Amino acid sequence: MELNAKVAYLKGLADMACIDPASKEGKLTAALLDVLDEMANTITDLVKANTEMCELLDTIDQDLGDVESILFDEEDDEDDDFDFDDDDDDEEIDGEIYEAECPTCGATVYIDEEMLDEGETVCPTCGENLEFDLELGDEE
Repeated sequence: MELNAKVAYLKGLADMACIDPASKEGKLTAALLDVLDEMANTITDLVKANTEMCELLDTIDQDLGDVESILFDEEDDEDDDFDFDDDDDDEEIDGEIYEAECPTCGATVYIDEEMLDEGETVCPTCGENLEFDLELGDEE
């Protein structure tokens, strides 16, 4: 029997008990049954919302699984197309590379000439915006 049906059954029992609604016991019984009815309705609504949320989460989880399989399959295919050799990296870089320490997380950030010209970059570890003052760098 569902919760709402049980509360309705209790209300029926209270009506058959012939308790005077004007008496203290009658008022107490009526108040308790009202609270039980309200609680049963709230719980029924919460169960319904929870069921809908679980179904939505299952759908999102399945969709995420599809996206992950697509991304990981593409990454495997792309890795075969490229040769990641250390010598290739040296040829692509024009100018010097500088190291800086992020003041927020302490990670080492590598900065090239282009980043220095822009005057700022973002720490890849914590996302903190790092600004550079070229004049201070020349004096030190």
